Amino acid sequence: MMKSVCIALLVLVAVTSEAADVASLGFEKIEPLLRELVFSKPQYADLKKQSDAVGDIDRSSFMKTDEKGNIVLGKEHLQQAAKMTSRFEIDRLIQDAMRRELVLLIDGMDLSHVIVVNADESNAILHSKAEIEDITQKLYQKLVTLLSDR
Repeated sequence: MMKSVCIALLVLVAVTSEAADVASLGFEKIEPLLRELVFSKPQYADLKKQSDAVGDIDRSSFMKTDEKGNIVLGKEHLQQAAKMTSRFEIDRLIQDAMRRELVLLIDGMDLSHVIVVNADESNAILHSKAEIEDITQKLYQKLVTLLSDR
């Protein structure tokens, strides 16, 4: 909520300034490539190992019921719960790393935009009188180029 209010205030400041440019970014579109970029960097090798070690969560085996419909919790269910907790924590760390790399990527692209907002957040912009350029495709292409050079 606080993040959305800050974004809205920044957008309002940008809209009131004639020289300000606002751009939107569809994070979900570039997320797989951004994740690949993060995992290709040596400083995130440990994070990749942790992510691979936790693996995926088998949601179908998490909640089992007996013939009467009562929830049955066995050893494997408790292991899945622990795995889920680890997965959430690692995914949060991966998201943080992707956002850091995204900031560095945007800085390195020499874009003229004063503000870049995440278009995937429904409440990122409350109102705007200025046209907002979507730079998702530009960032997508930059990520493809960076990854193809490896």
